[in-house]
Amino acid sequence: MSRFKPSDPDLHASLRDFPFSITVPEGKDSAAGNGKKEKQTQQNIKKNRNALQLALEAGRQGIWEWDAMNDKIRWIGNEREYTGNKDEAVRNIYPGDRQKFGLDLKKALEKKGRLETEFRVQGRRGETFWMSIKGQVLSDDLGRPVKMTGVTMNITESKKAQEEISHRERKFRAIFETAQDAIIIADDYMRIKDANPAASGLLGYKPYELIKMGMGDIAVSGQPLDMMRMWEQFLKKGVQGGELDIVRADGRTRTVGYRASANILPNRHLWVLRDVTDQKIEERRSEHFLSIAGHELRSPLTSIKAYIQLLRRQVRGKEDKKLGEYLDKADKKADMLASFISDLMDVTMIRQGKLEFNPERFDYDHLVQEIIKDFRLSARTHKLIRIGRCSKRVMGDKTRISQVLVNLIKNAVKYSPGADTVRIKVATKPGIVETAVQDFGLGIRKSELRGLFDIYFRGSDERKKAIAGMGVGLYLSSEIVHQHGGKMWVKSREGHGSIFYFTLPVEGKARKYHRLKG
Repeated sequence: MSRFKPSDPDLHASLRDFPFSITVPEGKDSAAGNGKKEKQTQQNIKKNRNALQLALEAGRQGIWEWDAMNDKIRWIGNEREYTGNKDEAVRNIYPGDRQKFGLDLKKALEKKGRLETEFRVQGRRGETFWMSIKGQVLSDDLGRPVKMTGVTMNITESKKAQEEISHRERKFRAIFETAQDAIIIADDYMRIKDANPAASGLLGYKPYELIKMGMGDIAVSGQPLDMMRMWEQFLKKGVQGGELDIVRADGRTRTVGYRASANILPNRHLWVLRDVTDQKIEERRSEHFLSIAGHELRSPLTSIKAYIQLLRRQVRGKEDKKLGEYLDKADKKADMLASFISDLMDVTMIRQGKLEFNPERFDYDHLVQEIIKDFRLSARTHKLIRIGRCSKRVMGDKTRISQVLVNLIKNAVKYSPGADTVRIKVATKPGIVETAVQDFGLGIRKSELRGLFDIYFRGSDERKKAIAGMGVGLYLSSEIVHQHGGKMWVKSREGHGSIFYFTLPVEGKARKYHRLKG
């Protein structure tokens, strides 16, 4: 408890330099002091007061003193000065905060200790701002509170920031609690720190049970180590997505798709999970059906092609030109159907992770030349222009890479009905060979570029819908290129044609295809 002793010389000295107009009795020796010295002292006091005033303004603070015995309050701060009594000061406090302030003040006086409180104040122009006040009770020898002194601080901006943070937290919590996807928040050590109701439903654990577990605990048997390795990479990358198998509380295994973001807060990482088990079952059924359908269709198609060739021999040399034209059309349609079936089979193999590659070192320049030569014989509506040469040999599956280039040239011809030119440019760059296939046709809408390489993607343009296709060619091509360690991308403007690019490493090595999840 602080004691207020009027006879204390140190207190007299401190009050003399205090920026309030408090009269402190001076001794006779002091009164008879040198006038010049007194003037210098007053200048120092003024200088100190100005320095203090600047500090108060910079910190948006004020200094106050309450003479409890005489009920006099003095406050200085922000180039303003206030003098009055307690009741007058309280009237400036926002009505809803007066009772709390009164209780805090009463508690401080009764315990003869510190006052710490916050309240709103109504300004001269009717504006409202927040103040923080801290003070110390000074008591006399009998323990009676005689003075309080302390500081005030304008905390309006701090309060606004706190309210904004609180608003965001409430908003996040509302989304967190009502989200249909499972959301888990974990720390650096994979320990679960929070989980929403959807996560509880997905995993079969109560929320309080989940926060006692780690991410490794929900991995299927044999996968915790894989989870740890994945976690280390996740923390390095900052974001991650894919699929993983988890085990529920009842022992059932489910496949979930996930997206994860690291450090949404320090040492807090967000995981969003969605059960895709049923979707995967349907995909496998679809893939199984396509596999069976492909095999079943290939056999009769082979017979149809054979019959067409037999009929060709029988009508050869005869004058029935119409029959020859019909056979040509039937043969082309059979080839088109065979290509569709082959693409479907390849898609199935990719989705099942069974597409194999047979790498060899070959002359890429010669491959490009042969493909262009074949197209010049069949694509009579367009002129194929080759630009550039490749001086390097490429390591890869020649048949699959040929499939990519053929598909891109076919698309260039197919989707440029009003044009007559397709350009194929080949360039050797450090470590790679870059190929570009350019048409001057319909082009692609900007909104559709993102999903262009997705499986079964078809543009929304009515003119494109009228053109035959299943939307698997670009998907297959991009997967083949990626598996060779290359990249594929497109530049296009609607109505101005498209340029499809792909790269192949010169010293690349084809790898066995691994199923992509997601």
